[in-house]
Amino acid sequence: MKLEVTIQTCILRFLNTEATQVYHVPTKAARWLQFDGRQKGNPDIICSFGGHLVLLEVKRSSKEKPTKLQKATIKQWAESGATALVVSSVEEVQEILTQIQNYLYKNKEGR
Repeated sequence: MKLEVTIQTCILRFLNTEATQVYHVPTKAARWLQFDGRQKGNPDIICSFGGHLVLLEVKRSSKEKPTKLQKATIKQWAESGATALVVSSVEEVQEILTQIQNYLYKNKEGR
């Protein structure tokens, strides 16, 4: 099984070619740098795609589940209009971006 950081790196490489802005919250930094206003439970990757906010919590596999705090945070972001999901591969992220692109195109065209 791949390490979470390896999966995050692959996803970040992909997003840096597709998304407008990409921000990665390193796990070790998040633990050590609580003074900078970062809250525990926030997703690993934050990006903008087509003007839409996307937050991704990366796990090693689809069997690995987010913590209760991560679930609650993802739910709050989703309720605010962002796309906030748990992912474990670049392919999942590609599918998410395709769905967002289709949604944005459909709404732009008034369909």
